[in-house]
Amino acid sequence: MSNEKQYIFGIILFYLIQRLSELVLNKTNERFLIENFDAIEIDPDDSFRMRAFHSLWFIALIGESLWHGKLINGELATFAFIILIIAMLIRFHTISLLRELWTIKIYGLSPRPIIKEGLYKIIRHPNYLAVILELLFIPILLGCYFTALFFSLGNLWILSKRIKLEESELETNPDYNQEMKNKKKLIPFIY
Repeated sequence: MSNEKQYIFGIILFYLIQRLSELVLNKTNERFLIENFDAIEIDPDDSFRMRAFHSLWFIALIGESLWHGKLINGELATFAFIILIIAMLIRFHTISLLRELWTIKIYGLSPRPIIKEGLYKIIRHPNYLAVILELLFIPILLGCYFTALFFSLGNLWILSKRIKLEESELETNPDYNQEMKNKKKLIPFIY
């Protein structure tokens, strides 16, 4: 295996380990929510779609990398690395703010707390912004443009449904609309 392929698969392995560690955290947080809030998963089909989609993304990324993946270089590579670092910081920031509330599934909670600190001061769903950036820029960095395009479009479709579902749950707290009415969903000042 060439050095370039080793770097490519090292990057993929890094993100795979990150996702697997998030699954462990997710399970811990799910137990906490169920035990302390009598939390109930809102839409198991949504969770299945997300798991299947992200699994297929990894499979496509590995497949396209094997087929013709090539690390990009120059200014685009620098830009992609910067965006991926920002995405990772957004993800860690979001997880640290949500603490035990952070899960992959959407749970119904009563009472439903509202997070107002950090990035939540300017957007409603910073974790989804991190996911959008990662699903686009990891494949670009690896020269996997089909995966970048196809799965980014699919991710936008899935997230549009998921955000509606999550917003309907968050709105069970009457203060949510008042607190978030002037905040964009994903991109500050735009959307």
